[in-house]
Amino acid sequence: MFLHISDTHLGKRPYGKTEREGDIYDSFKQLVDIAINERVSFVIHSGDFFDVYEPSAMAYTVAIENLKRLKEANIPFFVIPGNHDLATIRGKGLPLRVLEVVGLVKVLDGKEKTSVFSGINIYGIKYSPTREAFVSEVKGIVPSGKSVLMIHQGLKEYLPFNGSYQIEESELPKGFTYYALGHVHTRKYKRFNDGSLLALPSSPDILDVREIEDYRKNGKGGFLVDLSKDEPYIQQVNVDVREQLLIWVRKENIKSEIDKELASVSSKKLPLIHLILHGEPIEPKLLTSVMKQFSDRIYWWRVEKDETEISKDIKLFGDTSQENVTSLTRKYLLAQGYTEEESNAIIDLIESAEDEEESYAKLKRFLGIQK
Repeated sequence: MFLHISDTHLGKRPYGKTEREGDIYDSFKQLVDIAINERVSFVIHSGDFFDVYEPSAMAYTVAIENLKRLKEANIPFFVIPGNHDLATIRGKGLPLRVLEVVGLVKVLDGKEKTSVFSGINIYGIKYSPTREAFVSEVKGIVPSGKSVLMIHQGLKEYLPFNGSYQIEESELPKGFTYYALGHVHTRKYKRFNDGSLLALPSSPDILDVREIEDYRKNGKGGFLVDLSKDEPYIQQVNVDVREQLLIWVRKENIKSEIDKELASVSSKKLPLIHLILHGEPIEPKLLTSVMKQFSDRIYWWRVEKDETEISKDIKLFGDTSQENVTSLTRKYLLAQGYTEEESNAIIDLIESAEDEEESYAKLKRFLGIQK
């Protein structure tokens, strides 16, 4: 039996919060605990081990401390480079190689095969930015016996909008017993007609508001996998994460709606609240005053979207005669409750589009209006 995990994104600091970076480290530590307690034969990681290709000292420290625990328990750790692990500047090295040099991981990033324990053959392919690159990487690979293929790609079946996927299920190389996928931060698995299994363990922490719904249904963590039978057996294992709540509120029911949602929280950590505002405009002072009443019950809160009815006679930005479109767009987004970082990301997304239709479609996907 082995443990399949992915997308740990060590070093990520959501919303610039140090505590959230600590949450991500804690989730990784819990996964290591599971591997040791379950006495697995090995661990596989399907990419995006780190959040950036130049990890912080703290990210390296947490990685080394916990990988050493696995090594002391004689549990090998196999990992492939995800898109976040790979350098975007030519000449930069792969941070995972540092961990490999000191004997803590085995990096699989090409047509490489490693036999471990019960004759299981593990293949690993690094992230490929295009379909053509992926097809080239897997061309000629012919698995034998019990086999695992680790890939970090967007599949059309799970990321269906243009530009988000590189391949389709039908383009996966045939003959593997277990397809260990990463990249998609939702938990899924699927058994094919030949008995083989495709699995996405998800990220072990909630890294984006769009992951909340899947977390409420499927939790966060990894998969324990047993290939000793005729067909692979999979068991979901969860970690305790800081819960995040996406709450729709109106001016007249802010407190009651939040009270109702907080009743469902089971994590030991205080939850993070994302608000979507509806109905009449809600004055910032009123919202802040209400949220202060929950200071001992929540970790932090933010406005995800402001969909209130803004009166047309309210002039939001003062004199705009000398402003350009980008400046006005940024001011509008900030007024709607988006952070400076989020506003810049939306503007970059719009400006990266080749035409108005593509720009509009990308913006709607970013805001969660369409899939």
